[in-house]
Amino acid sequence: MSTAVVEAPLSVIGRVVTAETPEQLPGLILAEEEVKLSRAKRLTITFLILVSNLTQFISMFSTVAGGFELSAILGRPVGPGQANWMAAAYSLTQSAFVLISGRLGAIYGHQKLLLLGGTIIVIFSVVNAFCNTYNSFVAVRALTGVGGGILMPNAVATLTIMVPPGKARNFTLATFAASPPVGALIGALMIGAFLKYSEWKWHFISIACIGTASLSGLFLVFPHEEPVDKGGKIDYLGIILGLGGLFLFNLAWNQAPSVGWETSYVIVMLVLSLILIVCFFIWEAKWAQEPIMPPTIFKGRSFKALTTVVLFIYMSVGITLWYMVAWQQLLRGWTVLHVAVGWIPYGIGASVAVTLAAWLIPRLEAQHILAIGCLMSLVATVLLAAWGLRRQDQCHHISHPARRETDLGILYAATDLTKDNGAIRVVIGSNHWVDERDPQESDESLVEVHKGDAIICLGSIYYGQVANKTKQASALLRAFSTPGYRRQEENQYIAVPWEVAEKYPTEVQRYLGYSVSRPYGGSVEHMEPLDYLKVKGDWSKYIPVDLI
Repeated sequence: MSTAVVEAPLSVIGRVVTAETPEQLPGLILAEEEVKLSRAKRLTITFLILVSNLTQFISMFSTVAGGFELSAILGRPVGPGQANWMAAAYSLTQSAFVLISGRLGAIYGHQKLLLLGGTIIVIFSVVNAFCNTYNSFVAVRALTGVGGGILMPNAVATLTIMVPPGKARNFTLATFAASPPVGALIGALMIGAFLKYSEWKWHFISIACIGTASLSGLFLVFPHEEPVDKGGKIDYLGIILGLGGLFLFNLAWNQAPSVGWETSYVIVMLVLSLILIVCFFIWEAKWAQEPIMPPTIFKGRSFKALTTVVLFIYMSVGITLWYMVAWQQLLRGWTVLHVAVGWIPYGIGASVAVTLAAWLIPRLEAQHILAIGCLMSLVATVLLAAWGLRRQDQCHHISHPARRETDLGILYAATDLTKDNGAIRVVIGSNHWVDERDPQESDESLVEVHKGDAIICLGSIYYGQVANKTKQASALLRAFSTPGYRRQEENQYIAVPWEVAEKYPTEVQRYLGYSVSRPYGGSVEHMEPLDYLKVKGDWSKYIPVDLI
C-alpha cells in the first residue's frame, strides 16, 4: 500500500514531514492507491525513472560546461554576459513548467506526463544536433527545457507511488536528488569529449538515444495507472498568468547583461512580468476554483522562509557554476573537457551530500540539515570570490617555470589604489613556480599605488586586484605585450580596425601589431602590414624594403 498526495483546499503546511512519518499533512487528502508489483519490476521502473531524470540533467548542464565553446562555434561573442542564454534557456522553461506539470499529472496521470516530458527532451535533443545558428540553438534548448519541467515533478510523484515509505524511499529520493550534480559531471564530460574528439552534434544525438532507451523501457513496464484526480479542473488563467510572469521575468534578467538594463524592451518585460505575477497571486487567492498554487500554503510557519532560502541557494549554485566555467575557460584557458575533469570533486561531493541528507532526515530536524547546506554553499561562494589570481601567459599554454617569457606587462594606476578600493595583489617569485602549485592567501602581497604609478611585471607572475569596497570608482589599466611571433591575446585588428588605427602614430600602430616579426612573420604579400595598407596592396606604389 502506498500513498499519493491529492490537491484539496489547503490550510497550512507548517513543517517538513520525513518520508518515514505516517502522519497526514494538515490540509491535504491522502489518496491510497494499491500498486501490486513484483520487487524486480519495481526496481526496474525505479531504475529507468532515475535514468530518465539523469538524462535531462546531462542535457541541461552540458550547455553550462560547454556554453562558451558552443557559442563561439555558432558565431556568438564569448563572455559571461553574452553567451548566458546557453545556460539559461533550458532552465528558464524547465523551472516555469514545473509550476503546472504536477497538477496536469494528477489529472491525466503522472506516468503519461513523465513519458510526455521525456519524449519532448528526446525530440528536441535531435533537433538541437542540427541547429547551425546561436538563436535557433538557444530556442530549441528552451523547448527541450519544457520536457524537463514536465518530467521532473511527475517522476517524483511516480517514485513516491511506486516505492512505499521507509528507508527504500529515502534512498530512492536521495539518488533522485543526486541527478543534478551527477548529470552535470556526466554532461560536462560528454560534451567536452565530443568537442575535442568528434562533433558536438553527436552529444545531443547520444542524449536522445539514452532517453529513447529509458522511455521505451518505462512504456513497456509501467502498470495501469488511474489518475489521482481524474476529471479535475485546470486553472487555465492561472497557468497563463503564472507562466507568462515567470517567462518575462527570467527573460528580462537574462537578456539585460547582454544589452543593458537601460534597454527599453528589457524594462517593459520586467514591469510586465511583475504585473502578471501580482495578478497571478490575486487570481489564485480570490477567484480560482482549483488554484495551481493555493496562496494558503504561504501561511505555513516556515514555508516563506524556506522558499526564500532555497531560492537564494539555487541562485548561488547556478551563478557559481557559470562563473567558475567562465574563469577556467576564458581566463585560465581550460578546455571544456579540462573543466569537466575539474568538476569530478563537485559531482562526488554533491552525491555524498544528498546521501548524507537522506541518512540525516530521521535523525536531525530539517531546518538543521538545510542550515548545513546553506553554510556549505556560502563557503563555496566565498572561496570562488577569493579566487582572483591569474597568470597572464596562460592563454599561450606555457609550462611553468617558463624557459622563455611570452608576456611583459605594464599595470598603470589611473586612480589611487588602496586595499579598500583595488590594490594590486601579486605573488612575488611565482614566475619560478610549477603549474601544479596554486597560490595561497599567505603568498600574496598587496601593492598600493598612487595615480600615475606603474608596475612592470612578467606574464608568468600570479596577480589580481582587490575588490573595490568604496563608492568611488577606481581604475587600473593593463597592457601586456607578446613577441611578434606569437598570436595576440586580444585581436587588435578587430578591436582597433585600420579605419581607426590609421590615425595613430606609427609607433602605436606597430604596438597594435601592424608590423612584422623579423624576418617576415606576419607579413602581407611580402610587405610590412603598414606598407600594404598604405598602398592598398598596389605593388606599383610599393618601395621594397629588406624585411630580413
